[in-house]
Amino acid sequence: SLLSPGVQANGQSSTEAESQYLARAMSGEYPRFEWAHRRANGNTAYFEAGLACLRSREGCYVVAILRDITERKREETELRMALVIHRILPTLFDDVDLISILLLEGTRYASLDEKLESLTGLIAGLVHDFAAERGMPFELSHEAAKTALTLFLLGSLDTVRLSREAGLGIPKEAVVDFIVTVIEGAFHVKLSLPGPGSSSPQEDLA
Repeated sequence: SLLSPGVQANGQSSTEAESQYLARAMSGEYPRFEWAHRRANGNTAYFEAGLACLRSREGCYVVAILRDITERKREETELRMALVIHRILPTLFDDVDLISILLLEGTRYASLDEKLESLTGLIAGLVHDFAAERGMPFELSHEAAKTALTLFLLGSLDTVRLSREAGLGIPKEAVVDFIVTVIEGAFHVKLSLPGPGSSSPQEDLA
């Protein structure tokens, strides 16, 4: 655990998780699990691990088999972020007029509260994953990141609403494009959606 981050992806401390997996292997089980490892350059690598106990007269020797799944995990994280930005975020923009009316009247919009809570929590987790995978410092706590993202998303909603009222007609796709550009530039990722017959993610929004 000396070469591992303090906490694994499941929220358990690396030291505690390591002790539990070793104990299970030494008791005769064959635990299989994902493990995060900190490389010398600060980046996080991910492995599928399997442990087994080989017994001899001297005792139990725990053997580990590791398979590097870092690239797969990175692709999965990028795809989840792309789905959030291109599929989920535009649904908030579709509701922007109703949201604005209810907020002006001081009415709580339960659907908006739930969407923002879910969306900001998901994006905050993905941003933390991006930073960890690339060895980048990310000082905000998960809750602080959620608060910042909520303000950012509300600002994005207001941009769409005000542009409509002013007759500027800024489409939701343009706001999505801006958000994508910011994230791609900050983390050096590509947030595109794969799919046969789809020439671009923007066409999927139509």
